[in-house]
Amino acid sequence: MTIKIIKGLNDHEIVTTANKLLPHDFIDYEHVETCIHKDPFTKPDYIIACIENGDTKGLLVYAEPAALPGLKPPRQALEYLWVKLLAVDKDSEECFEKLLSYIEELAEKKGKRGVRIYGYAPWYFLTGVNSRNYRLRERLKDRGYKIVSRAVDYTVDLERYWIERQDIRIRTDDVEIRESTSRNDPVFKWIEKNFSLQWSIEAQLALEKKYGRIYVAETNNGIAGFAVHSASHRYRFGPIGVDEKYRGRGLGKILLLHTLDSMRLLGIRYAIIPWTTHLFFYAWIPGVTDIREYLIYSKVL
Repeated sequence: MTIKIIKGLNDHEIVTTANKLLPHDFIDYEHVETCIHKDPFTKPDYIIACIENGDTKGLLVYAEPAALPGLKPPRQALEYLWVKLLAVDKDSEECFEKLLSYIEELAEKKGKRGVRIYGYAPWYFLTGVNSRNYRLRERLKDRGYKIVSRAVDYTVDLERYWIERQDIRIRTDDVEIRESTSRNDPVFKWIEKNFSLQWSIEAQLALEKKYGRIYVAETNNGIAGFAVHSASHRYRFGPIGVDEKYRGRGLGKILLLHTLDSMRLLGIRYAIIPWTTHLFFYAWIPGVTDIREYLIYSKVL
C-alpha cells in the first residue's frame, strides 16, 4: 500500500471518491466549491488519498487556519490541524492508520497542539462524523481520539413544509425584517461582535451565492437578530441569532419561518438545519423528516 499527496485532484474525483467511501452522507460539487476552492485555509495538497492495489481506499481533506490580512481566526482554531473530511473504506484498517498517522505527524511537525476531526466552520463539508458510522467511531476511539462535542442536523422537506403567511409576520410593531445585499451592511460587524467571526464570514458567503439570502430584524434601537440560508450550501439554513434583549419574544421563530419560506419560494426542495446542539429543538417544524447526530473528535498530541 502507498499513501501520497494528491495535487490537482479534480472535483469529480473528490465527489465520487467521497461518496464511494461515506456510508451515510453525501458530498456534491457545491460542497467542493465552498469547502476547497473558497476556503483560504485549504490548498490542493491538503487533499490526501490512500491508494491500495491501485484503488482509492481513503480520502482526507484538512485545513490549517492562519492569520490573514483582515481575517484572524480564534486562538483555538490556530492551535489545531482540522480534518474537514475523512472517508475510509470500512475494511481498510491499514489505510485508516496511514491517513491518521500522516495528519498527526504533520500536526506535530507544524507545532500544533493536536488534531480536530470536523467541527470546522464556515467552510465545512459535514457537521462531524456521522454517529451511525460505528466502524469509524471505533477506530478513532482506539487511536486516542475523544468526543468533544455533539451536534444534530435536521432535514426539512419543503414540499411538506407549509406556514400561512400571516404566521410569518412580526407580531410587534417595533420590529421589521429586511434583506441584506451588501458587505458594507453593519449587520456583519454586529454578528461578529455578538456571536463570532465565523458566523459573520458565513453570513457574507451568502452574498456570493445565487440562492443565498441574509435577513436582518431591526427595531428603532438597531439590529435585533439575523438569519441566513444557502451560504455554504444551497440546502443549508443558518446561522441564526437574536440579541439577548429580544429573546423570549418569538423573534427567533419568526426569523426561522421567514427564512425557510424564502427557501421554499426559491424552489429549494430540502432545507438542512445543521450544527445545532439542541436535540429536538426544531422537531416542531412542519416537514422535518430526519434528525442526524454528528460527533466532533479531538486528540491532543
